[in-house]
Amino acid sequence: MTKRGGARAATAGAWLLTGGMLAFILYGSLFPFEFQKLPLDVTLAQALRAALHQRAGGRGDLLANLALYMPLGFALAACAARRGALAATALAALGCTLLSAGVEAAQMFLPARTPSLWDLALNIAGGAAGALAAVLAGHGRAPAVLAERPELADRFAALLLACWLAYRLYPFVPTLNRAEWLASLRTLGAQGDLDPWRAVRLALRWLVAARMLEAARPGGAHMGLLAGVMLATLAGAVMIVDRVLTCEEVLALALALPVWLLLRRRRGTDGVLLAVMLAVVVVEGTAPWHLAEAARPFGWVPFRAVVGGKYGAAPQALLQKFFLYGGLLWLAVRAGARLGAAAVAVAALALALGWLQTRLPGRSAEVTDALLALAAALVLLASRASLRPRDAGGRSCHTSRRW
Repeated sequence: MTKRGGARAATAGAWLLTGGMLAFILYGSLFPFEFQKLPLDVTLAQALRAALHQRAGGRGDLLANLALYMPLGFALAACAARRGALAATALAALGCTLLSAGVEAAQMFLPARTPSLWDLALNIAGGAAGALAAVLAGHGRAPAVLAERPELADRFAALLLACWLAYRLYPFVPTLNRAEWLASLRTLGAQGDLDPWRAVRLALRWLVAARMLEAARPGGAHMGLLAGVMLATLAGAVMIVDRVLTCEEVLALALALPVWLLLRRRRGTDGVLLAVMLAVVVVEGTAPWHLAEAARPFGWVPFRAVVGGKYGAAPQALLQKFFLYGGLLWLAVRAGARLGAAAVAVAALALALGWLQTRLPGRSAEVTDALLALAAALVLLASRASLRPRDAGGRSCHTSRRW
């Protein structure tokens, strides 16, 4: 691909990501779309004052509002980066501000939602952070944000790896109390029976994450870096609030490191990891592995469990599912499959697992997982760098893509 062609592809990818994020934000913020007039005894000025004095939500709500606009800010900055780093950041922040303000104003007419000045401030901060990340990633040059320099790294692999690490480190809030750290370590020694299957499933996902880490670096990732990342997640389980380090997590790393040492330089590794990831998705999707007596209706309203449930658990679940389904797509493409066929197959698998979950207790059987798989395919298409075969040195080979 020529430099001009790469620029056009990058711009198209940025606009595609922008459109997807706009649709997701509007859907999640305005659901269930049951607009009503303000009560007769409440004026618009009173409603605005109530929003201004609305107290901040819980930690999960704060993190969700901060993270929601980060991808949008990134995409808007990528679209506008030809105007320069400062202008791109300002335009992206302005776009996020206008969208968030409009959403918060619309929520005054939604009895099920509560507008808040805190939400507006966190949305703006998240959008600005995403825009700054885009400018730093591209050094102020628009196409470089997404696709002009694909030889530097596999950006989709980096995104999936970030989702996996964010899932492992959620809710990201550290505690500085050493007594709590020691209590977490003492809990590790006092835990009861070890669940070996959970340790194996964690180890298998770490193998896929190791492949992503290697692909995300131009020269590959040495074992020291991988071990450092793994140990950092264990430290995070000790230092982050509401997290407890488990024996299964420690055993998973002890299993994954030597296995990856044997697999990393062998031919056909992507195919092996594809089978591994497929097994993990099926096992995770069919837990707790026994059927209920009666089936529940299948939910055709996407993200109903997310927007209707507690924000505390929803972001973590979305991070894990995007990693799983996106990992399936990424590995399938690397193994030689066409992106379109892989996207259809993975979405069909997610839909089949969702239908099966109508008979599984404690599961939310809905179409959300299939849409997440399709969203991952769109992001993979937008990144485009992930679809180029790479030589042994990690550089992109300019051959035809497989669609």
